[in-house]
Amino acid sequence: MASSSSSFRRLDRPVTTTMTGQGISIEHLSPSKIAPPPPKAPGTRPWINGNTLISSGNKDLDSVLGGGLCLGTLTLVEEDRFSDHALLLGKYFVAQGVSGQQRCLVVGAEGSKAALEETYVAQLPFDLTYKRNEQSKQEQEQKKPALSSIPATSTRSTPPPSALSTFPSGLQQALPTLPFLSTKIEDPLSIAWQYRKYIGKGHSSSSSSSSSYSSTFCHSYDLSRTMQTEVLAAATAPPLLIDLADITDDNKHLQQGNGGNAHTNVNSLSHVYDAVASTLQSLPPRTVLRVLLKSFLAKTSAWPTASPGHALLLLHSLQQLARGQPMVVLVTLPSCHLSRRQLRLFSRVADTVLELSSFAARGREGGREGGPREFEAFAGLLYVKGLQHINALAPVRGTSNKWGVRRDRRKLYIEPLHLPPEGVRTLTEDVEEKKGGRKRNRGKVPGMMCATGGGGDGGGSSLDF
Repeated sequence: MASSSSSFRRLDRPVTTTMTGQGISIEHLSPSKIAPPPPKAPGTRPWINGNTLISSGNKDLDSVLGGGLCLGTLTLVEEDRFSDHALLLGKYFVAQGVSGQQRCLVVGAEGSKAALEETYVAQLPFDLTYKRNEQSKQEQEQKKPALSSIPATSTRSTPPPSALSTFPSGLQQALPTLPFLSTKIEDPLSIAWQYRKYIGKGHSSSSSSSSSYSSTFCHSYDLSRTMQTEVLAAATAPPLLIDLADITDDNKHLQQGNGGNAHTNVNSLSHVYDAVASTLQSLPPRTVLRVLLKSFLAKTSAWPTASPGHALLLLHSLQQLARGQPMVVLVTLPSCHLSRRQLRLFSRVADTVLELSSFAARGREGGREGGPREFEAFAGLLYVKGLQHINALAPVRGTSNKWGVRRDRRKLYIEPLHLPPEGVRTLTEDVEEKKGGRKRNRGKVPGMMCATGGGGDGGGSSLDF
């Protein structure tokens, strides 16, 4: 058996994709042209099969994905129209890039570039990791005066003549010349010498705090406040924003000259690809590029109403462009504006596919007020439809493909679902019945329990079990 057939890894054949107004050109690269793994960059972590991970900005989502987002992949998030969970994931994604000294490119169709700047620059969440780092710096600065008050050097004096008189005459002349009596001791902690390393750490921790902050894999954020101006100023570059409305306005003259919107729509989508390719080409070394396509093909925005084939072509081109490069693409796709067939086609192009479904959407579509009573602590569900597996036959799956989404004022949580045993009433149901003045009917408890039925509001029969 050949050595290649005994391996469980799958080597993706890299290609170079170019999207133009007339179509797409694909050039397969030879194995000698395969890009080597990128060097250690801030905010990255090595992974299995020679891959590298970056954080999505949310620790819960990183655990769902198996550790984070793999470099060179495209992630598709199907959003619904009754919640802003996909918008929050996009903010986490961009905020982590700003805090982690990475480049960010946001493509949207909000009508103007100022609207995108308001969402993804002015309203980024507050960086709690930066705040804790600044507090630790202040504590180290306060400890410096106490450390400087300790004497730096100490010497041992020569024994007095009265002490030398007890020794023989030959030894009295040799004792003052011994080296250990005149040695200069640099360590003030002559007894507790094992604590010497902690004093050195006190002086060096403040100097290395900035490097440890930039190398943090996943930062913590507060959605109730906006990001500090110091974090935005310390970023390698502000997020690059591209609005499709500006591109469409610049290309309106093509509609009159060429007759129709098809060429203009393809030109707009090709402009997005050219912008991503040029940003990747001008990327500094040891830097990761994050690309976000917000509400891709949403009918309520200014995305061009091109055929689904052109949009599929753009996603396929971006995926092939990211292969073997320090780049990650995140696409939020409104599932309510597309058919199931289009969603299946887009899912085949993406490496990771997630679906966000809110209970508010289920309640409006099914005529109910919300989701199941067992899930009343959650605002919706997160379905994992596909996971990234580069250079592998199967992905690293988590404990479940269905997770609960919960949000409070400060954070978005993604937690596993915990169902009560069948036939057991929840605590909230008992509390609601006590408030309403109703009694519990033990003879009609649904589930695996058996009962003789009975009538009235009394307890069960002796045959109930």
